[in-house]
Amino acid sequence: MMLSVLICSITEREHQLEILQSKLSDQIMIGGYADQVEVLVNVDDRQKPVGQKRQELLEYSKAKWICFLDDDDMPYPNYVQLIMDAIESDPKADCIGTNGLM
Repeated sequence: MMLSVLICSITEREHQLEILQSKLSDQIMIGGYADQVEVLVNVDDRQKPVGQKRQELLEYSKAKWICFLDDDDMPYPNYVQLIMDAIESDPKADCIGTNGLM
């Protein structure tokens, strides 16, 4: 696995999470990255702090590269492709940057 997309959420934001997962799934399938990119989600009912959920996701991930998204983020239509292109360029740094709008 090359990339893990890590998402923390809470049960009451299920609809937002479903939208994000759908967008990421479409990008992964269209780009042909099904064997290289995984989406991992940690959902609870506000019992754990977000830092704990992120740490659990990090420990579960087996990918060389990780990124975090929030359940209400709307990534670019080519978000996964941009990251995978950067990974495939064999970066010598330990991080990859992208630009976005807030």
